[in-house]
Amino acid sequence: MKKMTLTDCLYEIMKDGGWFTFWELQDRISNSFDKFYGEATISAGLRKLRNYEERKKYNLKEYGEVVDKRSRLAGKGYEYKLNVQTGQQDLF
Repeated sequence: MKKMTLTDCLYEIMKDGGWFTFWELQDRISNSFDKFYGEATISAGLRKLRNYEERKKYNLKEYGEVVDKRSRLAGKGYEYKLNVQTGQQDLF
């Protein structure tokens, strides 16, 4: 099995289309993949998902926004959602 990158982890967690905070992503990555990334690194990973190479790798839409961001209703910070196309395939 190939080594999972941060963007692989983010894609696998976010492909269901749910909303996540950095802390929720951090927790899920830790529990699911036994890896730890800080908030700044997760933020960089979300930005990387917007790049052409990553869009192509994960079969994300070629144009437009692939990561939505909204303010949390209660508390500080934001939530992020990956916009996946219908019929997405599992990577692993």
